Amino acid sequence: MSETISNLEIMFVNSQSPPLTHTEEFDLALDDMISIFDSLYNFACTLSGFQFIGIIFDKSTLDEDNLVVEISYFFLGLGFIFSLFAAFLCYIALHFLKTIRFENYTFIETSIKRYKPVFYVAYITLFINSGFFLIPINVIIHDLLRSYFAITLNIISFIIFIVGIIIYYRVIQRQQIFKINDHDAIMRTVFNQV
Repeated sequence: MSETISNLEIMFVNSQSPPLTHTEEFDLALDDMISIFDSLYNFACTLSGFQFIGIIFDKSTLDEDNLVVEISYFFLGLGFIFSLFAAFLCYIALHFLKTIRFENYTFIETSIKRYKPVFYVAYITLFINSGFFLIPINVIIHDLLRSYFAITLNIISFIIFIVGIIIYYRVIQRQQIFKINDHDAIMRTVFNQV
């Protein structure tokens, strides 16, 4: 994970053109970083709310001896815990990024690289949590729908989840170096400096 260049590093490097102490680009990059974690924080809180409602909505279904319902509630509970953890990590990232704005440039760059695993876990936790939200829905529908409808929804959910991860990886996570022709390539600014 330490060799992967994070979105925060990309924004930070792009803000250094020209490399001054604090530029308008630098402030914009820091605002963008804050905005990303603010969105992730809101997503984590919203998802935890839905999971909490799912857990407490109908306790009477747990009175029955039904493994399908128990599995669904287990993953809702696990997802709720992950949502809270993701919200906590995003809060830490938000607070940190808001408080480093007027530090010197080298300190900011070094600290973003140092805490990159924490920032990265905030992203990953929400992917895991989305899966934990998707699993109970896909399990409980077997108790509510005929098998062929439930299996069709399972397949569609799985395909959409995998496609979403692939799109995230291709557009955001992987190194974006594109061949123009046999001899030339274009890449993000950050990869020219590595």
